[in-house]
Amino acid sequence: MENLRGGTVNLERFWARVKKTATCWLWLGAKRDVKQGYGMVQVTVESARGPAFRTEAAHRISFELSNGPIPLGSYVLHSCDTRECVNPAHLRLGTHDENMGDKVARGRGHGSFLQTLYRPTVESRRPVVIRSRIRKLTSVQARDARTRYAAGGVTAVALAREYRISKPMMIGVLTGRWYRDAGGPINTIRAMVGENAPWAKWTNQQVKEIREKHANGQTQRALAAEYGADKQTISDFVRGTRWVHVPGPRMTIRAPHRKLTKSEVLAIRQARVSGETCARIAARFGICTATVSLIARRVHHADI
Repeated sequence: MENLRGGTVNLERFWARVKKTATCWLWLGAKRDVKQGYGMVQVTVESARGPAFRTEAAHRISFELSNGPIPLGSYVLHSCDTRECVNPAHLRLGTHDENMGDKVARGRGHGSFLQTLYRPTVESRRPVVIRSRIRKLTSVQARDARTRYAAGGVTAVALAREYRISKPMMIGVLTGRWYRDAGGPINTIRAMVGENAPWAKWTNQQVKEIREKHANGQTQRALAAEYGADKQTISDFVRGTRWVHVPGPRMTIRAPHRKLTKSEVLAIRQARVSGETCARIAARFGICTATVSLIARRVHHADI
């Protein structure tokens, strides 16, 4: 065991994890992470409750073993630019600014505040290759797709399936976001409602015919049998709750009519005040007991 500032280190275990080469001494033990690669060592610290442990960088432990305690606030820098190296000959003391300067000078930092001081020369910069986006359509295909969509009768989904590209990509082509140099009309994407939707089972003309026939007196049941649909679908069409964008006459939904007259409502309330039960009043007027209770409490027919 070797006493260091703030703890002790097992030297046998420490040097067993070091591979000495002709130049660098490489740390083979645990590392801080895969990207940084700095070695980490477990340091034993004595406390009031017994031994405790903390981790320290391996190159700092190696420097301290060879050169003594590290001054507070000082950094241990690598001259060999090998992060897993613990060779004391490749280590030196430095400041934070010097550490950041090494980082920028060796091309490891971007946008450092010392970039003006340690700016690499044009010759030392690595060449940057700008890749152009791979085009999946030719300019002729993009222009043809825009023209066909502007003429109508085809959806963006159908065009995307035909040209074997994704729907967002085809929308970008039609709206001019992609292939700006291809030419052709710039479109506004139509809403996928009614017959424009690829899953539509009806056409605008069929819905319009159903509404007109129902307005001329044909029943919903007869229309359902004629068009091979269920009655609920026909009811939604004629009432306008579905396919609302299609013009045509629609059935007016009548408000629920009152089953009781004003005199009957007053008689019910008078009978309830006199002590007659709700069940007997309901049987006399042919209504349910809940309705009698609501009328007596003026929840229903409050204006009477």
